[in-house]
Amino acid sequence: MIIDHDRLVPLRQRLTSFIGREALLEECQEVLRDDTIRLLTLWGPGGVGKTRLMQELVKLVNQDREDVRVVYLDEVAAADDERQLAATIAVSVGLRDNNARTPIVARLVEHLRDRRLLLVLDNCEHLVGDDLDGPLPRVVRNLLGGTNSLRVLATSRDHKIGVEGGVRIAVRPMSVAGGEHSEAMALLINRAKLVGRDITKNPRDLERAQRLCVLLEGLPLAYELIATRLSSFSLARILDDVEKAGTLGVLVGGESDRAQHRTMLSTIEWSYRLLSPSARRMWALLSLFEDGMNIDDATAVCTRMGIGAGKVSGLITELIDSSIVRMEVNDHDDPRYRLLKVLRDYGLAVLKESGEMAAARMAHADHFRDLVHTGARAWFGANEIYWMKRLDRETANIRAAHRVLASSGRIEDAADLVADAAESRFHFYGCKLGQIRSMLTLSIEVLPNDSERLVTMLSIFAHLAEIQGDPATARPLLARAEDVARALGCSESHPVLQQARVGFAWMSDFDTPDLSWETLIPQMHAVEDGFPTEGLKSMAILFTGAVGALYGDRATAMTEAPRVLANAERVGAVWAISWGYWVYAVAETLHGDLAEAMRLLRRALDIQVRISDMWGVAWTVFWLFVLLSKLGEYSSAAQVFGAAKQLLREGSADISGLKPYRRCERAAEERAKQNLRPGEWDRLVAIGAAKTDQEAIQLAKQAMTLPVKERNVGGLSNREREIIGLLTDGLSNKDIAQALHISPRTVETHVSNIIQKVNNTGEAWVSNRATLARWWQHNGISH
Repeated sequence: MIIDHDRLVPLRQRLTSFIGREALLEECQEVLRDDTIRLLTLWGPGGVGKTRLMQELVKLVNQDREDVRVVYLDEVAAADDERQLAATIAVSVGLRDNNARTPIVARLVEHLRDRRLLLVLDNCEHLVGDDLDGPLPRVVRNLLGGTNSLRVLATSRDHKIGVEGGVRIAVRPMSVAGGEHSEAMALLINRAKLVGRDITKNPRDLERAQRLCVLLEGLPLAYELIATRLSSFSLARILDDVEKAGTLGVLVGGESDRAQHRTMLSTIEWSYRLLSPSARRMWALLSLFEDGMNIDDATAVCTRMGIGAGKVSGLITELIDSSIVRMEVNDHDDPRYRLLKVLRDYGLAVLKESGEMAAARMAHADHFRDLVHTGARAWFGANEIYWMKRLDRETANIRAAHRVLASSGRIEDAADLVADAAESRFHFYGCKLGQIRSMLTLSIEVLPNDSERLVTMLSIFAHLAEIQGDPATARPLLARAEDVARALGCSESHPVLQQARVGFAWMSDFDTPDLSWETLIPQMHAVEDGFPTEGLKSMAILFTGAVGALYGDRATAMTEAPRVLANAERVGAVWAISWGYWVYAVAETLHGDLAEAMRLLRRALDIQVRISDMWGVAWTVFWLFVLLSKLGEYSSAAQVFGAAKQLLREGSADISGLKPYRRCERAAEERAKQNLRPGEWDRLVAIGAAKTDQEAIQLAKQAMTLPVKERNVGGLSNREREIIGLLTDGLSNKDIAQALHISPRTVETHVSNIIQKVNNTGEAWVSNRATLARWWQHNGISH
């Protein structure tokens, strides 16, 4: 299966056809058919077409229904360590990078141990290391040595990637022999037609094209770049320019298989010279972005470097037309712009030579510092999902900005960036807690001991560890935060420390003698307004609601849990609303109506699936297990438990370290085991644990349809109940129409009918969407 998920690493689709190289393709297929060969390396110079060949191979392998995952390493920084490389691979194979205690490499090996998978690692050369012991060879050795059926297909400019064994196949330049019938000519003719030029109609142009093919020595990227110029220049002009550029020189000395590098550099330099001076500078500045960019980020950084905002889109268009920048479009995000690694490397070299590197890196860092700061202030509201997706997409650029700030002496700005990133919660949405923890570690290392920001960094880190069920990490971090805070005199007034302190208390089952749930809840109420932002306040309300649901009596639970949902609905924060439903479901499960709890969990899961929140899905499936056990649906509970454990394991959440949830888990498990035949529990749990993420979601949805008595308040139809539920989630008429595949006018009619039906009951009077949503919460979803 080729990954087709917006947060996993997809096969980068090409709109152009694959030309030539039939023999090479067959040779590679023959190797891949041999299961005893665990490693195949495609090597050759930059621009020779290794990635394009790999993509064609993946398509062919996928026809045999083999599981294939592609990891593009061209955006992984050479300075990244083994953990960061493993984390990038983990995302592609569905293992979420929320690293708690077990090293990510070990977790990756365990995840892939018995899985039959072809793992494709594209553009490896910069991660091999001068001594062939860099991050890539270390990770690949561990993966191949610790798994049974994993195979690796790697592409690299160098024929050695630091891993012994396997098969290495050289990807040579395309054949230029045979005149107009050569592979190189076939490619150039094909690409020329794509820009509206048929060079086969003019005998002189055919001769010039053959001469170009010889000069460029069969490098596909060179032909791709040249073909784009045919829309603006004649072949005669292009040939003259290439001949004057001296493309037959040698870039570096050494083995003959590296001689092609000079041709590629000449081709790139030639493309560079043909650009306007402003586009050349734009090329260099765009090379700063580590994982691509959108137009807003490009404009912001370039504006900081003195390029007028109104000129940016035009210059990017010029670079796209010249095949320097690629535009990627999908259904989920705005267009994203990228440079091939070889072109990005060239741009960085130009930027360094220009003397602008330091200023440009700082402009990039300042922009993403400001972006994260804005997101942290704006995420709790109607644009919540936008900000979570926005920041999740920019994780690589945010990490780069943090490194620049921390390494340039701006350690306070670096710390503030991490604090804002943590507050925005995008790392939960994107399952990237490991990325935040890495940035926290760096800031903690460089901040002075007498800094209040150090208290913030330590407290955030401790709180993340608490949430992941990792008290062994949380405890010393929290203790150090307490010591620094006492020395600074802010122990009782630091809101982030208070949140971490409270979190540690209730997640460890209040094993401290000076704190109980009865004293904690009033304390949290007292400090809520002291949090500097609505987002931090909302998280405090969320945790207070969870404490009330898990520890409180019925009156407390039914007071605190609804506050979480009401606070999120007040601003239309969809992600927060899903957690409001979740906390409310916990309260109903332990203190109220089980049918109501099931309805709430369904609402939570619907939102989480719609917004791709797999962290939330894992916790909802877990609580569904607890609820099913209470309902007496023990067989379903066992399968759901297996699925939940797998989902939580992938998210690095350890229930054993979260005592209140472990207590609920244990009770539900014991109840199910007592009512199932001997051995049935283990069998059903194993079935659930073997399911994929999507299969686990379907299992949960099916379990949620088991008969549980429901009330039909207001005499509403199923469609009307569906519409009012989406309306309560904060969706507009247009959004509801898109979700249900109906027109906005039909939605408007349904809403009017619902209001009339409710008013006809005589139990309430509603006049608009807001009062209708409040009525539904009171009568349709909760008592």
